[in-house]
Amino acid sequence: MWMNPPDSTMGEGVVVAILDSGINNDHPSFADVGSDGYDHTNPLGSDNYLPGSYCDVSDPGFCNDKLIGAWSFVSEAVTPNDSDGHGSQTASTVAANVVADLELEAPTTSAFFDISGVAPHANIIAYDVCIDGCPFSALLGALDQVVVDAGELPNGIAALNYSIS
Repeated sequence: MWMNPPDSTMGEGVVVAILDSGINNDHPSFADVGSDGYDHTNPLGSDNYLPGSYCDVSDPGFCNDKLIGAWSFVSEAVTPNDSDGHGSQTASTVAANVVADLELEAPTTSAFFDISGVAPHANIIAYDVCIDGCPFSALLGALDQVVVDAGELPNGIAALNYSIS
């Protein structure tokens, strides 16, 4: 079973912004409730998403109380779905839920592990800025939106992850 450090919030109350290739919203790493039983609290209120975001305007089912907003700033993308897996990998490193008994399969064996991001109880906002490259206009648009979104949240955005080379 997952053990958290004493006096740890594990990111509870923190919102992180991920600028990358989108997010795989239906992965257990980004579910409302993690394997440790933690039920995320949306700082905007349950079933409320960042105004103007994909979840607010187009598809409320894309988000939940953990993933509180998603944007696409690349013209080729209709949705903020992850186009190549890098955005989900980056978001999961930062703030994936506790996911228990994840199987790692190799040619001659398999093993089960509990995994999580650094701050598994944090909320996430995904900004899709890359698809077959990361246009400068998409990056600037997303950075402008991060500032707007921070103003919409009671405690702003605590961290911005931009791991694009």
